[in-house]
Amino acid sequence: MYEICKICGDKKATASHVKTHGLSYEEYRKKYEKSAPKGKKVAIGPNKTSKKTKERTGAKPKKSKPDTKLDSKAQDLHDIMFTWDLEGYDVSDLKKRIDKKDFPNLIKSYEIAIDKLKDIEGKLNKLDTEGHEAEAVELRKMLKNPKKVIDATTAFGELTQLMEEDFFTFVVKDGVKFIEPSDIDDDEDERKSSSIMYMSEEDLKSKDAGGNQDSKLNVEKGFCYLIEEEKPDKSYRIFKDLVEAGNEGLCITRDFPTKVKKKFKLPKMEILWLSNSEEEYAFSPVELGKLMTHIERFLVRNEDSVIMLSGLEYLITQNNYSTILKLIQLLNEQVAMRGSMLILPVSPLALEKRDLKLIERELEVLN
Repeated sequence: MYEICKICGDKKATASHVKTHGLSYEEYRKKYEKSAPKGKKVAIGPNKTSKKTKERTGAKPKKSKPDTKLDSKAQDLHDIMFTWDLEGYDVSDLKKRIDKKDFPNLIKSYEIAIDKLKDIEGKLNKLDTEGHEAEAVELRKMLKNPKKVIDATTAFGELTQLMEEDFFTFVVKDGVKFIEPSDIDDDEDERKSSSIMYMSEEDLKSKDAGGNQDSKLNVEKGFCYLIEEEKPDKSYRIFKDLVEAGNEGLCITRDFPTKVKKKFKLPKMEILWLSNSEEEYAFSPVELGKLMTHIERFLVRNEDSVIMLSGLEYLITQNNYSTILKLIQLLNEQVAMRGSMLILPVSPLALEKRDLKLIERELEVLN
């Protein structure tokens, strides 16, 4: 049994208690137990030290410590935080707020952020980041900091876009056939179709003269149309009619967008400029992966759509014929799968006869 502490006269002189007075248990025994009168029993049991004894020994009444035991809810929050810490997440700022009133709310916000980071990490683990190792390493660093969840989301989006662009570049340059899973029914009877009335100036004159009035071109969705003409005037008029008929339009042109919009009186739509300019709407003619990614995303967003691609000759001179032929083949597949339409004007005099024939084999000639 332990005697009552001779320093404070309040608690039993256990080894842990005497340490609170700055002494080891051996030091306490040497200093105080020898001073006890021989033959005199030392009181044991509950503290019954008199007030006078406390005054004589100079011991001050010890204040009772507040109960630091956590309730079950608070303990759960602490456990969650330390679990995140063990998983490698940066919770240093959270630890600083552990005794603050806003700690439960902070736990909730961290939980949302960490769930998002785990989702991104899962998607990243499924990607083949070859060629983008540096970006992937930086992203993984962000994925352990809940305060950088917005930066991590942005970085992941940029990384996936770069990989998509590289993929399409690889497909176009190396001629790899691209197949995308699709629930689009291949049955042509169920394919959506659309037709417009288009007449050339000669047809209109013939109509006014009471001639043949059945000069109509049936333009169906899911097809790419090649229009051979020196200037793409007819192509733009067909494109404009299709957009005004309710199809979402995307215009890709070698000419300056403002000039094109004014000349052909195009309705409001997105117009991309094939140029090395620094303008936001400009696409470098050699960055075919980036261009194809933009087109593919447009097709995904818009079921009923039509694309005008004017500047084929320019793309060929900036790249090479073989690469652009593969680009046309890829566009043809994408348009067919999405049930959209592509208008592609070309100058017959700008291409070798054999090269033009190869393009004609890929597309529907609309002349």
